[in-house]
Amino acid sequence: MKELAGDSWIPMDASFKQYDFTDGMNLKDQVPFDAEALANTIQTKSIVNEQEGWVQNVPQADIEAQLTQFQNQLKTYIENQSPAATVGEVLGLQEIKILPARPLAAGLPYNRIITSQTFNEVPNNLRHKFKYTLATENMGYADTPFITIEEPTAKLAGKSIALSFKPATKADEDIIASRLPAPEANGSIDPNKLPKTLPGYLINLTAEFTINGETIKAGAAGKMGGELYEEMGLWSPKEGWETSVNHPAAGSYRAIGLDLQGASPEQAARLKQQLEATKAKLESNSEVQLATLTKHNLVGDLLYGTVFNYFALNDLQDQIAAQSSAIINYRLPSYGTFSTNLQTQYWFGLPRNVTFAGLSMDVDHMKQHRNSKTNNKQESIAFGQSIGARMSAMEHLVPEQMFSTETEKAQGISAVKALAIASQQGQKIWTITNDNLNLALSRINLGADAENDIRNAVNAGKIATTHEARINFNGWVGEGYMLIDPNTGAGAYMISGGGNGGILLIGIAILAISLLLFACMFVCGPLMAGVLLAGSSLIGTIAAVGTWITVVMSAIIAINGEWSETWSEIKGPLKDIIGWFLFPIGGLSKTLFAFMSVIITFAVWLWSKF
Repeated sequence: MKELAGDSWIPMDASFKQYDFTDGMNLKDQVPFDAEALANTIQTKSIVNEQEGWVQNVPQADIEAQLTQFQNQLKTYIENQSPAATVGEVLGLQEIKILPARPLAAGLPYNRIITSQTFNEVPNNLRHKFKYTLATENMGYADTPFITIEEPTAKLAGKSIALSFKPATKADEDIIASRLPAPEANGSIDPNKLPKTLPGYLINLTAEFTINGETIKAGAAGKMGGELYEEMGLWSPKEGWETSVNHPAAGSYRAIGLDLQGASPEQAARLKQQLEATKAKLESNSEVQLATLTKHNLVGDLLYGTVFNYFALNDLQDQIAAQSSAIINYRLPSYGTFSTNLQTQYWFGLPRNVTFAGLSMDVDHMKQHRNSKTNNKQESIAFGQSIGARMSAMEHLVPEQMFSTETEKAQGISAVKALAIASQQGQKIWTITNDNLNLALSRINLGADAENDIRNAVNAGKIATTHEARINFNGWVGEGYMLIDPNTGAGAYMISGGGNGGILLIGIAILAISLLLFACMFVCGPLMAGVLLAGSSLIGTIAAVGTWITVVMSAIIAINGEWSETWSEIKGPLKDIIGWFLFPIGGLSKTLFAFMSVIITFAVWLWSKF
């Protein structure tokens, strides 16, 4: 920097900031929740076998009644206390202290103790990074990757990332086109006549890794429906690489969401604009306009909007829960996917028939840095368990909200929902530790992979919670189970197949939307225009995703104290979002620790129905 005396270096630290904290209403003391009474109700009305480690017939109606009563007490207290209070005044604020402009100081506003190293730019080993590799699979092992991406997270922040596929050649595209029904008199294709299966063994595909719709890497992915080997993960200067492995089917569309330090309002606004532009083109019924739409406009933005809403909504709920629980909580870089789910029937090792089987949420890496303001480790652990169960519930709830229609509600499944359904059916819910592992495994009847997961996790010191037999929910047969680390509160919330997430099951009324999405992944130009001329069913889904983006971002702005509306003026889903998660669920761990995860599961599941 040039000064009067010549050129000088002025030290600056972009990460240094100070906060002004404003306390909210003391809801915990003024509207206390009687966790002891709820625990006593559960113990009295449930069948609890503490020696063997299971609980049965949990009184869900009583839990729901007490939660509803508590919600009403909260709302009444807030509205009576100060109807004109802003959201920030109710929940409390944490605002960055903006320093007035002044001449640059010759030093930093704190004492320097030691300088470890200096450099002109941040070295590679100190950068947070994201990597992605994709390879064909041979006997469960990866062949040489044909797509490899490694980028600093700063370069990917706020961008839409996806893995998708296209026909490898014109001949492959023609095979798909030949399966489409003949156009109607107006040039449109009836979505109900779209093929439900495609001959995977006849169709070769090319995989494309895209950022904001631009292809960065591509490679031959083999036959449609074939299983691939995918590895993705994050590099932290402290932890190193933390990766996860999945096995997507060639032909699926995988929207990859990165939640680095919370949702970006700018990204939300951009995504909403893209959805509105797509909606306008669909409503135009113009073949010229429809032919300009790509799979990323139609499939990608819908899927990415859903996983974006999932992360943004959980970030919001974490912030509210932390404020009401005396917890300091920050989002660490996390990632997950929301993707189309293909089901492949094999014939002598070749993928013969490939069917669109729904949509799936898989959040492999959801991480926070948290601590109790009173330095109480058990409070931090209880908080981690409560938000983990809620995150699992949101893996079915968010897609349900996005893809339901006026005539039919989409149904999803997650670990939390599977446990709730099993309990409603009268199944025993087991809490499994090293003390009862052999007994529990001899009594439950789940899939072999699930039982192996439970055995391995418990032997490694985790606590497992599961039901005793597989469930059948709208044709989905499987199980849900939770694997919790008692030392940290972190956990995995699993469903059949090893997915750390949820599945959206496709009903009859939503099938037309699903088949449209399936077709739009592989056709383009005039063919896509013909498919979309009858695609009005997509318009409502696009509008729903866009509406929820607006709701979630409005709530985040409100929590950050930048929204002027008062608590009493908040209407609709925004008030529900804020109100749902003021319930201090962590307190239950003190009275019924052995079955805490079960209680959390049902409480969160019942929340989702309010």
